[in-house]
Amino acid sequence: MSTENNVKIYPWYQASASFLPWMPVFFLYFSATVSLNRAIELGAIYYLAVVIFEVPSGYISDRLGRRATLLLAATFATASYAVFFFAGSFSWFALGQILLAGAVAFQSGSDNSLLYDSLVELKRQEEYESHESRAQQYGMTSLALSVILGGILGTFSLKYAYAMALTAAVITAILCWRFTEPQRS
Repeated sequence: MSTENNVKIYPWYQASASFLPWMPVFFLYFSATVSLNRAIELGAIYYLAVVIFEVPSGYISDRLGRRATLLLAATFATASYAVFFFAGSFSWFALGQILLAGAVAFQSGSDNSLLYDSLVELKRQEEYESHESRAQQYGMTSLALSVILGGILGTFSLKYAYAMALTAAVITAILCWRFTEPQRS
């Protein structure tokens, strides 16, 4: 694989990483299992964990590389959605929230840096804006379709949205595995 491959699969990575069918149903899912107060506490746990993970995620991305950090993010997402799918108590939901926060924090910036560093290595950094905007278009389209699907799936079972998210997270991990670590600029 080459860094040229990174540029080619990056939009598909953004599409799979942005496939979040759980978004329209997560609070309903939480509050169907735990009290309203505990469901709100789960939100606080998520945001606190994002803050805690955010600084080390940048350091790890710079030290271990973008690809490794994105693989870690995809692993966190996969684990999170699996935990949410099987969760039946506040403790399990809290663990899922912490893992989800790790996924978000470790993806944050590492994905954009991977694309930019790949283009720099190819001496095509002036193309960054067009490639990033195209990838964001893929991601936003995927997000829009996934929340519609999540709402529909939620009418059958609120867990189904997490099963679909788990599938997308596995695809994201496979795409991350296919990335090549570019030289950092």
